Amino acid sequence: MTEKQAAAFTREICRIYFEERNYDKLMKYISKDIVWVGVRGKKGFYTFENLKEYLRSGKEVYNGSIHVDNQECRVMGITEDLICVLSCLDVYTPPKEGPVFTEHIHLTIIYRREGSEWKILHIHNSFADGGYGETTTAADSRHWRDFLIIKEEASRMAAKEVEEVKKLDALTGIYNMEGFAECLEHILHNNPSKHYVILKFGIKQFRYINHVLGYRAGDNILREIASNLKKLCIGSEICARIEKDNFAILLQYESREELDRRIEGFWGQFISPKTEAALDINVHFNGGVCLIEPGSGESVKQMLDKAMLAQHYRKSWKWENHYIYYEPEMERSQLMEQELVESARYAMERNEFRMYFQPQVYLDSGEIAGTEVLVRWVKSDGRIVMPDEFIPVFEQTGFIKNLDFYMLEKVCSRMRNWLDEGLRVCPVSINQSRLHLEDQNYVKQFCGVVDRYHIPHELIAFELTESAFSEYDQMIQRLAAELHCYGFRLDIDDFGTGYTALNLLMQIEPDVLKLDRSLTANYQNPRGNLVLKKMIEIAKETETTIICEGVEYQEQEAYFRRLQCDIAQGYYYYRPMPEEDFVAKVLKKLA
Repeated sequence: MTEKQAAAFTREICRIYFEERNYDKLMKYISKDIVWVGVRGKKGFYTFENLKEYLRSGKEVYNGSIHVDNQECRVMGITEDLICVLSCLDVYTPPKEGPVFTEHIHLTIIYRREGSEWKILHIHNSFADGGYGETTTAADSRHWRDFLIIKEEASRMAAKEVEEVKKLDALTGIYNMEGFAECLEHILHNNPSKHYVILKFGIKQFRYINHVLGYRAGDNILREIASNLKKLCIGSEICARIEKDNFAILLQYESREELDRRIEGFWGQFISPKTEAALDINVHFNGGVCLIEPGSGESVKQMLDKAMLAQHYRKSWKWENHYIYYEPEMERSQLMEQELVESARYAMERNEFRMYFQPQVYLDSGEIAGTEVLVRWVKSDGRIVMPDEFIPVFEQTGFIKNLDFYMLEKVCSRMRNWLDEGLRVCPVSINQSRLHLEDQNYVKQFCGVVDRYHIPHELIAFELTESAFSEYDQMIQRLAAELHCYGFRLDIDDFGTGYTALNLLMQIEPDVLKLDRSLTANYQNPRGNLVLKKMIEIAKETETTIICEGVEYQEQEAYFRRLQCDIAQGYYYYRPMPEEDFVAKVLKKLA
């Protein structure tokens, strides 16, 4: 809403209220969160329900018609969804209807965007004469002098109200970052001996919730969390929505044990099971906790940064608890991570990330079925950095997405060269990070790279670990559908290591299941043998290809051949090899 529109809207509201006196019509423009102060010439306080009752009660002190005149509006934008209008106006009855009745009123109205509409969130009335319904035959000088004084005072009060509103989150009504910081400093200053913590938490995969269920559903989830957070606060405790889908709550505690019990009990109270059932979605959280040391002199920002760092570690390293406490070692670790990521950026420029290929073979014929492409970091001094030294850090920092696209470009470029040379190219399996699943446009971007090099889609296998699907279960069906729509193969790596294996097969139709080496290594164990047989049976019944990873001995190969597995991968056949060796030992033989 523009300033001009806000002023016009305010004049229309005043016309409906004073001249038309159509209170049913007026209620359509009022938010259910309304707070109306100073109504009817006395200090009144009205919420939606009692305002509705009051307006419809028909209580009137005006007789005859009422006119609005000399209305001025000053519009101030607070946020994108919050507008404040300061309005000064006169209302009067015409002389022909009796004594001249005049009031000079100052209105402060705050509008909030609610969906596609703007609603009145707050109204404050100030009357110039300090009373109500002054009857005069002329506006004497004393009256106008008092009016100007009161008008100035009302403006100051309105400005103060606006400042208070600025400290609140427009969507949820609880504190925003600014309000939380100010209030927290006040609380800590007045309670120097008490022990407090900041719990910061966010909603996992909230971007996906907005995309799939719509922003209105996402907003409703945020409002419910905020409402429940307020109920959890005791005494001087406060809560806030500090950014997007991230909340913070200040908690007082006596002991760590008591604090842990309380925090553990929170997670099931943020969102009701009824809401989750209605939305057909599970809402999960991850949090970080910062203990506030009395007299530490730390700013609120520093405290929140510590809680955010702990939250980041909880999210990235998959701790069993919903939250973890901040530890100083996290900062040192973060610094090392940043240095590693910065080093990796330069490594990309120097082409230090290399492709290694590990071929896969058909068990019945021994012919090449495809290959998995692996990444190795080959330093300038020749030292090879293995993936388990840098992949977890890249996952934690988000840099893994950069590396994935970098490697995809390299693979597609080489495949294009091989095809142009007339080589027979086998399908290539490319590992992708779970972090991509939050991006609605990712598959299109992936497809765009492949198409730029004119690589047939059937030669590309999109490989994700089973753990990725367990964490991003709500996105799995969309991903699988998109990949199959574009003609890519979907491989599930490390299959059988988690608790989602069978659920996976019920939700999607993967093309390939790669049995984790922890299963294939225990084939002689009776229980492991049984699990392997059942998984292979299920795969056969669902027409899903099975790849056995980690085959290192002839006995393993013979065993999986007897079970009629499709494909095997492991040191018994090939070790991961650089591109030159792969071309010489595999591709040229295929030709």
